[in-house]
Parts: sequence; C-alpha cells; structure tokens
Amino acid sequence: MVRATKEQKHLEDLSKWIQQGSKYKGFDDLTEMFRRFYGLEHMEIDTPAYMESWEKESENFLESFKDYQNLISMVSKDDHLALVKKYKELKEKVVGQKETIKSLRLLLEEKKDRIFRGTGKRISGSYRQAEKTVPGNHGNFRQFFQEG
Repeated sequence: MVRATKEQKHLEDLSKWIQQGSKYKGFDDLTEMFRRFYGLEHMEIDTPAYMESWEKESENFLESFKDYQNLISMVSKDDHLALVKKYKELKEKVVGQKETIKSLRLLLEEKKDRIFRGTGKRISGSYRQAEKTVPGNHGNFRQFFQEG
C-alpha cells in the first residue's frame, strides 16, 4: 500500500512538472524545479547527503517517468530499439527456418519418389512371378505395372 501511495505521488509530481514545464526556459530552471519537487532546495549542494538524495530522487524520477510513459502507452527509445533488434533477429531466424523447411520438403519428396519407385518394382516383380506360376490372362494388370 505504501508503494502504491508513493507511486501515485510520483505520478502526480511528474504531471505537475510536465504541466509547469512550459514556464521554464533552460536547464537551470528545470534543475531548480526538480530540486523543489523532490525537497532538495533546502539542502547544501556540495554535501554528501545532498548527492545521495539527488541520486535517490533521480532514480525515483526516472521510475515515475517510466510509469507515466506506461500510463500513456508510450514506449521509450531504448525499449523501441530493443524490440527492433529482436524483430530483425526473429526475421533472420524465420528466413533460416523457411530454408530448412524447404530443404526438408525436398528430401521428403525424394524419399517418397524412391519408395514409390521401389514399391512399383517390387509389385511388378511380384506380378511377373505370379504370372509365371498362375496361368491365365493378366494383360490388364501387366500393362498397368509396366506403365507405372
């Protein structure tokens, strides 16, 4: 619950900052506004306590800013570039997989052709053997197996 309250406060602070941002003209003004929002304006600047607080509040600000970006469905540049990189890698992987599938299909077709030809020869040979041992008219069957 404390974390949710803290996050809500940071989002509100960030919202105020964005709304007031148009009043500020330079980096120094933005730095001053940051110091005010995070309670750093009453601290001595050149002290270890100030630097520690600055670091902590900077991290809080960045966390709040990321929360704000998520709230408005905005993606950071780093996240966008990471997704673009992942997309390119996956696209290359798909190309490789398509080539593999094509090769495997060709091998399967070749194997099916060899099996079919071998089966046809065995059937033809079996038919010839049967034709020698069983007298009668087998012309239709002989013609079928010779053509195949």
